Amino acid sequence: PDEPPLVAEQPVVVEAGAGNDDIDVDENDTAITVNAGEGNDVIDVAQEFDDWDSNLLANIVANGGNGADTITVHDT
Repeated sequence: PDEPPLVAEQPVVVEAGAGNDDIDVDENDTAITVNAGEGNDVIDVAQEFDDWDSNLLANIVANGGNGADTITVHDT
């Protein structure tokens, strides 16, 4: 059967909201925005593969909020 034409993916927005959140971004081919919100949030980028430059193929924007937020980018 014929496959549908490729269409550019829409950006993904993660709205974590209030509270202490653990957010993992492991691979992407479309832009991702993480809005962590209030609380002490942890954002791990490329934790699963430890290779951000091969598995993250589009922009990632991380917005913290009130609280002590941490972002860690894993790369070996």
